[in-house]
Amino acid sequence: MNFVRSSRFKKMTMGLFGLSAMFWASQPVKALTPSFSANFFKPTVDDSEYFTVYSSTTPKKRYYNFGFWLDYAQHPYEVGDLQFNRTQGLINNLLSGNFAGSYTPVNGVTIGGRLPVYFLSTVRAPLLNRLSENNIDLGDLEIDAKFRLVNRDKHKVGLSLAPFLTVPSATRAVENFSGNGNFTGGMRAIVDVQPNKRVTLALNVGYEAREATTDISNVKIDDHLLLGLGVGVDVVPRKWKIIGEVQAETVVSDFFNRHTTPVEARLGFRYTYHDRLDFNLGGGMGLTNGIASPEFRVLAGVTYAKRSIPSVDLPGRSIGNVDILGRTPGEVYVGEELTLADKIYFEYNQDTIRDISRPTLDKLATFIKEHTEIKTLRVEGHTCDLGGDGYNVRLSDKRARAVVTYLVEQGVDQSVFRSVGYGESKPKVENTDEEHREQNRRVQIFVEEKK
Repeated sequence: MNFVRSSRFKKMTMGLFGLSAMFWASQPVKALTPSFSANFFKPTVDDSEYFTVYSSTTPKKRYYNFGFWLDYAQHPYEVGDLQFNRTQGLINNLLSGNFAGSYTPVNGVTIGGRLPVYFLSTVRAPLLNRLSENNIDLGDLEIDAKFRLVNRDKHKVGLSLAPFLTVPSATRAVENFSGNGNFTGGMRAIVDVQPNKRVTLALNVGYEAREATTDISNVKIDDHLLLGLGVGVDVVPRKWKIIGEVQAETVVSDFFNRHTTPVEARLGFRYTYHDRLDFNLGGGMGLTNGIASPEFRVLAGVTYAKRSIPSVDLPGRSIGNVDILGRTPGEVYVGEELTLADKIYFEYNQDTIRDISRPTLDKLATFIKEHTEIKTLRVEGHTCDLGGDGYNVRLSDKRARAVVTYLVEQGVDQSVFRSVGYGESKPKVENTDEEHREQNRRVQIFVEEKK
């Protein structure tokens, strides 16, 4: 870390905690009524690999993320007998949304926030004169930061610290159990690993300090210990991901008492469109009857993130071959490949060219137009061994023709091209695993004839 970054890092850290101190100092003046939130679903504000569990990673400088999450929880707050059997439902239905987003001002530091909105909260607490339904209310605004200490991409294990602060912005905190009724704040420690290219694991351990209050059963609620465990599995890299997580909280003064320790398990998936737009869908169930632990939950979210697109390292790239991204116009040779500089990416099982490959093809079109001595270019489509032979030949042929169509649209003469689909018949490497299959799914362009 150089001096400039270190200075910025210290200033941002001091500023964040200075802001927290001012908020805490203002509490006695505000004279707010302590309460608590029955909303246990708190999606991450940044571009995490999970739903509510944070990854240690941070995006590049000036990258951002924003989105909206919707979830429905049944019976998130109940009253039970001494055997923890349900006797009365206090919140029978809770439909909430969360607006969340973050920004990376400098490498290694992310700042973000989350604002919950309650669209439906069926509260039944006659003894406390709390009867309400179908109210649209705000929850407590949460301000988050993340400071990356150990880079997972370099050291295989990642470590970050994530301070947070909640502001009492809930419109009916006491009536609807929708907010803490006061400022709270704390810190999460985030540790994660990536044992292979398809699997990630993350552990979050945190502490939240808050003003003490009691629930309807006169149980004290004060500071919380926060726990989260996440598992992510890439079914199709950068496209389909399965996400599993377990989230738990416990009141420190009533450590792991079942009533004050909500635990929830969730399972879902994420579909990524054009490498930046994520569609999330999942569900969960409470494993205890602690406050905010529902019988079941259904969740959905849409997020957009400006993120880096990992490149595929293809073996066999020769320095002597043509590199269209770095080469100045010069002589070309019969048999040379023009696509070694970058791979051409397509949508899964389709012939639609992905946006990340358009700059490569634009430069390739310029290169071909500058080299008028080229008479024929052979555009080859190839697939891996997944799928039937006939299907693979058709798909590879359609992808090759899609590349030709795009280049012609950029002004290249149609008569220059000859396209062919080989299917899986000419692999670059053996189809032993997904990494090798990814290398075999390709379109290549060769100089076949010169004038």
